[in-house]
Amino acid sequence: MKADKDKTLRKLKTVKGQIDGLIKMVESDRYCIDISNQLMASISILKKCEHRCPLLPP
Repeated sequence: MKADKDKTLRKLKTVKGQIDGLIKMVESDRYCIDISNQLMASISILKKCEHRCPLLPP
């Protein structure tokens, strides 16, 4: 159980960094495809976290 919690926290911290990066990308007018790729990576990690949460239905 603790290992799952640690993995989930690590993934959430990764997404937090990606979101901070996304904000900077939007502020600096980066190409939409670059922003889209970063968004898709963040969403993918969040979906993995969702599946690890014991409080959510499978």
